[in-house]
Amino acid sequence: VRETLSRAPNARLLTGVGVDRLESDGVVLDTGEGLGARLVGAILERTDRLGVPTYLETFTPRSIPFYRRLGYSPSASFREPTTDAEYVLMTRSAGPHQ
Repeated sequence: VRETLSRAPNARLLTGVGVDRLESDGVVLDTGEGLGARLVGAILERTDRLGVPTYLETFTPRSIPFYRRLGYSPSASFREPTTDAEYVLMTRSAGPHQ
């Protein structure tokens, strides 16, 4: 991981992103409704403005297209030593993304 990130030594880790069904006061937000993109988007707007690249690790292959839409690219994959589960390291440069 460090070798992969050595190209962006000031990169910051995006952690703890997960969205599940949310129901409150009769309002229901479910996966696929853009809540995750809005939450992460607020953070990415700031890191873009500050010129700070970000990276993340995902164990969920179905999340990769979501992160790609936010400007992340898979950089490497690894095996977690305790569980032997594969995870993907994704990186994102700072600046405008489509």
